[in-house]
Order: sequence, then structure tokens, then C-alpha cells
Amino acid sequence: MGHLVRIGALVETIAPTYRVTVLVKQDRYGEFFFKQKGIDCFTYQDNRGLYLFLEKTTRDGKYAAIIIDIYRISINVIKRMENYCDFLVNFDDMQRRVQYPIKGAFLCPQEPFNREIESRGPTVVAKGTDFFPLRQMFTRYREQHRLKKNVANIGIILGGVPSPTYTLQLIRLLDHFLDKTVDLHAIMGFAPGEIHDHSFSSRVHIEKNPGNMAAFITEMDVGIIAGGFIKFEFMCIGTPFLLVSLCNHQQKLARKFAAKGYGVYLGEIKHLIANPGKFQRKIESFLSNEALRAEMFKNSRRLVDGQGSSRILEIVNALTHGVT
Repeated sequence: MGHLVRIGALVETIAPTYRVTVLVKQDRYGEFFFKQKGIDCFTYQDNRGLYLFLEKTTRDGKYAAIIIDIYRISINVIKRMENYCDFLVNFDDMQRRVQYPIKGAFLCPQEPFNREIESRGPTVVAKGTDFFPLRQMFTRYREQHRLKKNVANIGIILGGVPSPTYTLQLIRLLDHFLDKTVDLHAIMGFAPGEIHDHSFSSRVHIEKNPGNMAAFITEMDVGIIAGGFIKFEFMCIGTPFLLVSLCNHQQKLARKFAAKGYGVYLGEIKHLIANPGKFQRKIESFLSNEALRAEMFKNSRRLVDGQGSSRILEIVNALTHGVT
């Protein structure tokens, strides 16, 4: 789901300058997401469908640029897509493909520093959080956000389509041991199903999918989040957060960012739930450490300023010389 959000942020910034076509792999989450955002999109089922679409839409000329945001994609597919555009821009968050030459740019924003740009012949490699695209609303909300001394609201976001089981177990533990003055706000994502468990106290608030994530994060004093794209939204606003991981690549990223002071990594979700006493000690230590949260607020906002989409537009403009 994070990739869809990222594509939506890019469309918002690039569409005023270029004619934009959005193509997504067919699934109900993608179609629902773009419909909700009012973005027209085309869908494909497999690589053959992808190539057929590109052939059909380039009969009168190539695309100026194709931006690829697919986590698992082979370099062979990328190289074939080069035939349909003047330049490629490929998000390669885990740096699986940057060693291969392409006529265009690799973007690697999952790094705990601002920017590093390297030219390798026809290929530009742009690394750092400066190149993570966020919706323009985040820059507006960060201007009004101030760190609060006391923690009264904790947001729980374990992904765009998280496991309801893990989220509910986490809420139940927090509801059991946290000070009763703290409210819990959980986002269940796009398809949580019906929640029939009513054993939570009145301080627990569960939402399916907020229309304005920037506003939600601004209202929170602390977040408990998965190690994916959501951390960049929290850092842009400045809301301090604790990280959990639900898969291997999230664990790798969470450890890397936490090691630099951007979030505190609690561990794998299944281990946290299995060790509630240890979980409680870590949470309470973080909530009571006002100095740590203040430092995280300042450093996070310095790392992510919300201008990533504009910087990517600058890269596209430089590669295409402003061709629409």
C-alpha cells in the first residue's frame, strides 16, 4: 500500500507539468486507492499485459519518462521498459538493481541521511531521504506542529493493509498496562474487515482509513509504526515514534534508522506480543523520556522536509529537458 501512496504523491506534484498516465498491477487495493483519491489509472495482470499497454500507448511516440515503483522487479523487465521512454526513473529502496546501467535514474530514499548523488555514465543514483515523495499537505501540517510535553495520544499504524490479529493484540496489551490518561488511536488500513471484539476500554479508537494522514499524525504525540514508508510521514511532521517490524526488510530498515536516532526499534511484532513485560518496560521508558522525544522531533524534521516530490520533479525535468 505504501507504494500506492507514493505514486499518488508523485502524481500530485508532476501532473501540473506533464501529462501523466498511471499504470498499476491489478488488485482490489490499488483500484480502490486510486478511485478514492480521484486518480484515473489503468491496470495490468502480468508482464505481458504491461508490455502490451506500453506498446499500445507509444504508437505515436515514446513517453518522456517512465517512473517505476515496484518492489520486486527484475532488471530485465526494467531494460525492456527502456524501449518505451526517453528516460527511466526507478525506485530501488533496497538497492537491488543500482549496479546495472540504465538511461535514467535510480532513487534510493531509504537511507538515514539527506542526500548523495552519483553519476555513473548514463545513470544517476540519488540516495537519501531528500528523494522520498510526500503529499504537499505534509509540508503545511509540519509548519503548525509543536511537540507536546506530555503524551496523551498514541497512534498505532502497522501498515496500509496490516494483519488485524497483530494490531488488535498490540492494542490489547497497551490498553492493559498504559496509564489511563493516554488514548490509543489505531488505523486498520484499507481492508481490516469487521472488528467484533468489544473488550477494549473507551480510550481505544479504531479507524479504517483516515482521509488526511497528515492531520492524524499531527494530532498524535507518539506513534507505534511498522518500519515501512509511514516513518517518513512521521519524520516530516516530527511526531516521535517507536518502530516494529512485520517482515525482514522492515527489520533491516528499522534497525538502520533507529541506529541513527530516528525512532526506537522495539523488535519483531510477534516477539513483542510474546513478551508483554519487556514490551511494557520499553514503552514506559520512551514515554517518560521527554528529552529523547524532543531530540527526535528536532532531528526527524531536519532529515525529512517534505520536499521530496519536488526534487524528483527536478530530476525528471533535467532528464527530459521539460518535454511533456
